[in-house]
Order: sequence, then C-alpha cells, then structure tokens
Amino acid sequence: MINRLLIAVMALALGVLSLPLAMGAQEGKAGKVARIGRLSPLSAETDRPNLEAFRKGLRELGWVEGRSFTIESRFADGQPERLPELAAELIRQRVDLILTGSTPGALAAKKAPAPFPSSW
Repeated sequence: MINRLLIAVMALALGVLSLPLAMGAQEGKAGKVARIGRLSPLSAETDRPNLEAFRKGLRELGWVEGRSFTIESRFADGQPERLPELAAELIRQRVDLILTGSTPGALAAKKAPAPFPSSW
C-alpha cells in the first residue's frame, strides 16, 4: 500500500524531474539521460507496485525509459541495516537522484559518502 510519505517523495521527485520540461528543455539535449537511484528497504517483488507507479508518473510527463531516464534499483529485502551500503553503491554509480519511500532509506542516502569531487 502506498503511504503518504511515499506519495510525497514521489511528488517531489516528479517535480524535480519535470523542471527541464517546464523550462522548455529538449529531450535528449546533450545526450543527457537522468539516472535515478531507487533505494528500498523492501524486496523487489514487494516494491514493484511503488516503482511501477513512479514509472507511470514519469511516462505521463512525457519521459521515456531508456531515452529520458534510467532507474538503478537497490533493495534491502527487509534488512534495513543494508540500506547504508546500498545507498553508497548508488552514489558510486553516480545517479542524479535517489528515490526512497522510507525514513531509514532517506537517512541512509543522506549519510552516504559523497564521491571524490574530481570523479564527477
């Protein structure tokens, strides 16, 4: 079941991702594909409805998976102690945004070590 926090996080993420559209950016400008990191304390199977709702929202905004965005998902499979390790992995993958629907996930993403500045 999608809770209020997840809805708020999804709305915020959709708002951030829709900014280029609102500013008149052209799709594929400079070949940039938004890389979204999905950090979930759940299993892939349990989280599937949430992730599909997010994808649907992006499609409704005109985003095309593979051309406008990609999603790198990491699932803790019900083991929240794994979230910091998974968040650090997403950071190393240089995602543009980390989407999470849980407080432990948000805290893990916030505390994840930033990559060395020259690596960007």
